[in-house]
Amino acid sequence: MFISVIIPLYKGEKYISRIIRRVEANVITEGWETEIIFVNDDPRDFFEEDCYISQVNIQFINHKQNKGIHQTKIDGFKKAKGQYLLFLDQDDTISDSYFASQLKKVGEYDAVFCNGFRRQGESIYYPGKMENCRFHLEEYLAIGYPLISLGQMLVRKEAVPKGWTENPMAHNGWDDHLFWICMLHEQAAIQYNSEYLYVHEEAGENASFDWISMKNSGIEFRDKVIGLNIFDEDDNRRFTDTIEKRVAKYDKYIELDYLLNFARKQDINAYLYTNSIQTVAVYGVGVYGKKLCRMLDNQKVCIKYGIDKNALNKQAAFPIYENVREDIPVDCIICATGFEDEALKEKITGNVLTMKEILQKSKKCGCG
Repeated sequence: MFISVIIPLYKGEKYISRIIRRVEANVITEGWETEIIFVNDDPRDFFEEDCYISQVNIQFINHKQNKGIHQTKIDGFKKAKGQYLLFLDQDDTISDSYFASQLKKVGEYDAVFCNGFRRQGESIYYPGKMENCRFHLEEYLAIGYPLISLGQMLVRKEAVPKGWTENPMAHNGWDDHLFWICMLHEQAAIQYNSEYLYVHEEAGENASFDWISMKNSGIEFRDKVIGLNIFDEDDNRRFTDTIEKRVAKYDKYIELDYLLNFARKQDINAYLYTNSIQTVAVYGVGVYGKKLCRMLDNQKVCIKYGIDKNALNKQAAFPIYENVREDIPVDCIICATGFEDEALKEKITGNVLTMKEILQKSKKCGCG
């Protein structure tokens, strides 16, 4: 059994030793032949194999100019000798049983992807979410890209889609989406592994929250898929509409990030308190909902509960439900999804504020 682990690096020196240890823990006892291919996309850094001692084969590819994460992965793919490949982000983590479990589950399939955790300890999928999926293009149009990252997936080298290897994306963010949709287009057989084997990092050098790059990458993804003629005319319209709605969210995220850069915790709490808001429910316990919760002073504003469609996956210091709880009275419901707050405000009865409103008004009045 020959496994290749491909790691794109960017300002990633601090992750190298940890990655090596994780891979060693997976493969040494099993005796699998394994290589780790680090592809460094930061021309200011230069790495050499002799600087790292390991029981697995280590290779470094050093780019003389920045090529972007997609081309970086492709360069690693071209060097890989393994029968199975893992594309792992530099700051993500795999369990010590990752390969044993994935290889057992893959069977005759072309690829297998696993469950796991986000860094905050929330599971990626709640029980039963993926078990009945069949992973084909029609399903993609209904549910979209189901992975958090390619790090969840072990794939046969021969099944890596040509549509992905031959169409590198210039903008970072959506190349994993292209990998997935090209696999479906090329009719790869994909299996789901419900074991928790992977942890996704959502901070640091992870590119997931560079919304401008994500927006540009989403547009590029849309154009590349259309150019590959993956869908017929009707499905192309469905696909384009779905992607454009997703991309439009990034503008709202960019605006919220701008407001958060100037937000002061004391102003937000004083604004709520002076408006007789001392108990709240937070609608949307995701990236922005959690940022809001961290800014609320529980001595002045008490979070009674959260509301999130993925409540089963969420973890917080307060209970989280899928719907508004009429039996739990609060002074205000704060919509903090980041992208659909205005629409939610129209649907919910009672005193409702959006996170954007709170950030704007607290800054304007300088309540602190």
